[in-house]
Amino acid sequence: MTDDLDLLHAYACQGSDDAFRTVVERHCNMVYSAAMRQIHDPQLAEEVTQAVFLVLARKAAGLSRQTILVGWLFRTTRFVAARALRGKLRRQRYEREAARMEPLFLDDTPETSWAEVAPVLDDALAQLNERDRQAILLRFFEKMELAEVGRLIGTSEDAAKKRVSRALDKLRTFFVRRGVTLTAVGLASVMVENAVQAAPVGLSTATAGSVLAGSGGAASIALAKGAMKFMIYSKLKVAGLTAGALLTVVSVATLLPVILPRLAGSPSAGLAFDLYNRIEVPNHPALQFGTNAFSISFWLRTTTQRRGVAVMAKRADTLGDGWIIGISDKSEIGFYSAGCASPTSSGQPLRDGRWHQVIAMRTNQTLFLYCDGKSVGSGADTCNYTDSHPLRLGMDADGGWHFEGELAEVHFFNRALTPLEIASEWNDGRIKRGKPLPGLVAGYHLTDSGANVGLDFSGGKHHGSLIRTTIPPAQPPKVNVALAVR
Repeated sequence: MTDDLDLLHAYACQGSDDAFRTVVERHCNMVYSAAMRQIHDPQLAEEVTQAVFLVLARKAAGLSRQTILVGWLFRTTRFVAARALRGKLRRQRYEREAARMEPLFLDDTPETSWAEVAPVLDDALAQLNERDRQAILLRFFEKMELAEVGRLIGTSEDAAKKRVSRALDKLRTFFVRRGVTLTAVGLASVMVENAVQAAPVGLSTATAGSVLAGSGGAASIALAKGAMKFMIYSKLKVAGLTAGALLTVVSVATLLPVILPRLAGSPSAGLAFDLYNRIEVPNHPALQFGTNAFSISFWLRTTTQRRGVAVMAKRADTLGDGWIIGISDKSEIGFYSAGCASPTSSGQPLRDGRWHQVIAMRTNQTLFLYCDGKSVGSGADTCNYTDSHPLRLGMDADGGWHFEGELAEVHFFNRALTPLEIASEWNDGRIKRGKPLPGLVAGYHLTDSGANVGLDFSGGKHHGSLIRTTIPPAQPPKVNVALAVR
């Protein structure tokens, strides 16, 4: 069975409507059932279901490879349902429908136990930590074998079994405190039999169709927008931002570009380059990409007005067979090589004193440039990068064009990143130690101090040295030709 994230990748990056329909069909019953438990209104539950998948469609490209979709859908359904219950019209509808809906939760055994469990099940699940909740949802809502549960949460079958058992005990304790007495086995049984009920016939097809066509109902669209605001407000609260900052947000359309760049994974600080220092990494075959695919990802922050600035380079001179990433005289980031690569420019100013994330990636003889998670340029690249000179961060290989600003999280991959991984680099910012993305051949946090500042955390042991000089670098009086080419 195709993985959920692979399907979302196919939808977000290749425009595969069939892939998104498969995701909706796979999870529609679970989302609808969660909505019903919270709002007890079939029509409103259908609107919530459609809104949840609207949010998923808009965020598909930004989900990291570590996302467990059933957990993400559970949280989003809670956000959307909470939004739905706020409206006066929906509260009135709930009151009118409550009496009619009560029989759904008062049938014969084992549904008698379910009648006690259902009203507070989602609150109980929300009290669990993320990993415990994911294990319960995968085991009893998705009805997966323990081996598959373990694979998805990154552990063994035996460890998954223990986690599920502990999580069941926590849930049982939650219910006992609320006067609902049942065993862990009994709780598991009622969840397996009742937690995911069949959604109304045609809801899955209608939901996928409306989302893909961009023609969802006004109520569902409003719920989706409200939920996205709610989700971002929650992140802002965690981040400790003030209410004054929130008051500047007037809609989702203005909220996303204004706030998300600050919420994305930008580092709090990096290594400062001041014209007198650089990081130098000895040459190694792993850093010679040849004609193969590669990706270079990093964060930078600068306000320098100097023209033709080199951020990093691996080449002997301006006519060598290496490459340079720099900021042109027009404040645009670019990837350049002599003769065999077309310059690619982001077209976005980068000297504003804010953190910006850049990815230069080659695949199929084309060099793509990404800035702050978005594709901003491309050009032909047939180069054979075999330069044997050291990799230098903060200056060009010929000793000039020093960078003035901060660098952090510099990552080198021996393959092209997927769009989801590019989004993950932007949203997560810092790769967790011990869990790098596949193909990482060298990685530098540049947030450590002392002798560790050039430490390669990838495991490849391509450690760099911090080199300082007391002599101001000689800078040519004119713009570096390689950085001014258009």
